[in-house]
Amino acid sequence: MTMNELEWLQTQEEPPEPDTASARAALLTHMQTAPRDAVPTAGLREDFAEAAPVAFVGDATTSEGADAYTTLRRRAAAELGDSPSAPRPRRPRPSKRERRAEAAHARRAAWRPRLALASAAALIAATVAVAWPTGDDPGKRFAAPVGPAPAVVEAPLVRLSQKIAAEPDPKGDATLVIRSQEDPHGKSILGYDLYLDDGRYYHGATKDALKSAALNSRHHEPLVKAAIAAPDLPADRARHEMDLAVGGGNAPKVERSIEDNHVWTGSMDALLAGAGRSDVRAGVMTLLATIDSVKVSEVSKSLKLSAAVFKDDYTESLFVNAQTGVPEKFVGGAPGEPPAVTIDYDVKRVTAADWADTSATDDADQAPRAGRPEDQARARRASRR
Repeated sequence: MTMNELEWLQTQEEPPEPDTASARAALLTHMQTAPRDAVPTAGLREDFAEAAPVAFVGDATTSEGADAYTTLRRRAAAELGDSPSAPRPRRPRPSKRERRAEAAHARRAAWRPRLALASAAALIAATVAVAWPTGDDPGKRFAAPVGPAPAVVEAPLVRLSQKIAAEPDPKGDATLVIRSQEDPHGKSILGYDLYLDDGRYYHGATKDALKSAALNSRHHEPLVKAAIAAPDLPADRARHEMDLAVGGGNAPKVERSIEDNHVWTGSMDALLAGAGRSDVRAGVMTLLATIDSVKVSEVSKSLKLSAAVFKDDYTESLFVNAQTGVPEKFVGGAPGEPPAVTIDYDVKRVTAADWADTSATDDADQAPRAGRPEDQARARRASRR
């Protein structure tokens, strides 16, 4: 407040006191002469209804009226389970100086209407934004919780990996893969591959040949281990572990495209060796999901996984069961040309002793297994460059 405002207030005349004597006299006369039924008693308990007129008929300033009024208040408090509070003292009439200070405060407040309006609007907006519940349940007195965030849409192979991992453990101790390769003349060439869970591998061109086959190799064993470990590792670490397995423990730093090639070829071998095991299939799908060039498409009840991870336009496609990830078919070749290799797979979970002499070793001087058709097709393609 400035000095000019103080000087202005001092020059103002104090407003005259209102004459309320006649109004008080009329109210007192009405209270003393009003009939008992003029006092509303609706909603009061019966004994309260009887006491209510007493408190208002008599003059509250007399001892009789005051006692009746006090009795009513005490009964009402007892009904509500509360204690009556003392009558509020009458506020003394403010002095001339206090009235002037209040008037000045009101004038200063008049300069802030927009701020008050903005604050009220903000409060209303905040109230509308909160979904206040209705009802008296203490557990529902807070704003409704925000709904769950939209789930992150995982890549198709990641979702498939998670689904495979939830499968129960398979029976048996080995995976039998019966390969049927189509030759250029339309004939099918069969081959029997038996992969034991302990890492041993037996091969025979026929079922009888498999029975008498000697131990062939353990080439796939580190690849299977790398696949099993993949879901529990960061993507870069999982890829490097498979690269190490492909390189026989040696994996120098290479560009991404070359590493993609190693991860793809290693995963193909691991998938066949562990086609009957859910942990291997889940790991392979996790690894393949890290290769950006792998394209996934649906073909009937299968997923087609196509990869162009080679230096030329050679492309390999693997068809797997859309629900289990079990390999069904392999096709390799250049786009626009007849496939260089086409192989159908029949995967079975078996007991190794029913299919091979698991006591056989490589003492028979059996040469390491010849390159599989997949490997042969890649080799032929590389020789043309």
